[in-house]
Amino acid sequence: MRYVLILIIASLVYFQGIKPVIADRFYYLYKSGDKDAIKSAVDWAPDNSLYRIETGDVQRVINTHNGDLTTYSLWYLRGVQLLQRGDQSGVDCMRLALRYYPDFTPAQEIIKQVEAASGKK
Repeated sequence: MRYVLILIIASLVYFQGIKPVIADRFYYLYKSGDKDAIKSAVDWAPDNSLYRIETGDVQRVINTHNGDLTTYSLWYLRGVQLLQRGDQSGVDCMRLALRYYPDFTPAQEIIKQVEAASGKK
């Protein structure tokens, strides 16, 4: 029984202490200029939404949303990402962001800009 308890404590220390610290270190290296370090950070903490967003995988963050980021901000980021690619479905993402937070000014402004550019009012 003692070995089981030791094994449980060791796994808690590893998964809740050591892995996140190593992932944070790689994320720090990424922010310091090492562009390949973000891949290692995601390997060490695959469920960290911030690391996933840095890789550009916003859709996966939305699909596996764990509540650490607001839903409206995720849809806003996805909309920006799609609009930067020239995909007009980004406006739908902006509208979805506004459904979650109706007073979100950046999404409102982007919708106005896209509609003005396309000639709609």
